[in-house]
Amino acid sequence: MRVKTLTPLWTGGVNSKVDRIHETGLLGSLRWWYETLVRGLGGNVCNEEHKCDFDTQKYISSKANSEAERLKEAGLCDVCQVFGATGWKRRFCLSVVEDNIRDAKIQHPIKAYKKKYVSGGKEYVPTWYFSDPSKTNVSPVPPNTPKIGNFEILLQSLDYDFQIEIIKGLIQFIADWAGLGARNQMGFGIIEPIGERTDTNYLYKKLLANVRNCNYTELPSLKNVFLAQIKVGNAEEVETFNIKCDLRRLFSDNKDVRHFVMGTAGEKKDSAKKIAAKIKISHPYNDNLMRIWGWIPEEADCYNKNWDREKIVSDIYKYLTTNYNLEVWREIDSKRDTVTPNITKPEKFLQSLLGL
Repeated sequence: MRVKTLTPLWTGGVNSKVDRIHETGLLGSLRWWYETLVRGLGGNVCNEEHKCDFDTQKYISSKANSEAERLKEAGLCDVCQVFGATGWKRRFCLSVVEDNIRDAKIQHPIKAYKKKYVSGGKEYVPTWYFSDPSKTNVSPVPPNTPKIGNFEILLQSLDYDFQIEIIKGLIQFIADWAGLGARNQMGFGIIEPIGERTDTNYLYKKLLANVRNCNYTELPSLKNVFLAQIKVGNAEEVETFNIKCDLRRLFSDNKDVRHFVMGTAGEKKDSAKKIAAKIKISHPYNDNLMRIWGWIPEEADCYNKNWDREKIVSDIYKYLTTNYNLEVWREIDSKRDTVTPNITKPEKFLQSLLGL
């Protein structure tokens, strides 16, 4: 697949150094979204506490009728069957050819237009820092900047029974609705396949085979994501951070909820308190379009009588519709959905997202 970046792409390697487009960064995105889609259909997905481990003897002795069931009996969840686990190789190979890639020019540092008062009456402007590509006397060299341009994703099936079109369809889904690589919350990762649209039906059929009754109330799932696109007049890169500032202030009365939704770097001496942002906001692209997407679980320790999933998502939706032209909003079983409102079946919702 040939791909072009619509916003800079971040795929850090060793020490998060972005010296090239790293395949591991792409694979991380692909697995994250595959897990999210499988969970939404009630499929079996392992987690950090219970990781899959392939048992060769159980696989050999299995009397299951299908390969998927044999692999399940051998200890593999629906996702690890495709993306690999201890003792089981990933079913496909992915590599990158950079035919027209260069360092992105990003504003450094970048300041939101909003101001905030802190204790003691001290005022400051929220600021984000990135490596400055104009500096040459820095280490490491070259500067640690995201990439822009065109590149090719080479995909090859490593199993005669695995259709590589499944992964192509997953990339198409991400290109349609989300972002590839890391730091999507900073605006990075919007891509567009070059040429004809990829057929997503292979992905859809593969995912339908994973439909079960597992329930995930605290993890990313098709049942708790929202996918939005807005139109912004004369948008600049700073608009990503203006929106980020505004969204954080929606939860200004509850620090735990704010950190849970928007993320926090934690304290320097306690990295365990770091929380990844659940809301991603793209840079403007293609004539002032922007994407805002994320996942808000049904259950969380920080929820109380004032804050729950519905309140959080509703306030985000209200902010976007009040301040911007909302082009599209996708959310399962919700009147807010602009394409299939109140649709309850995950299979039908997924079919709509895939354009089928």
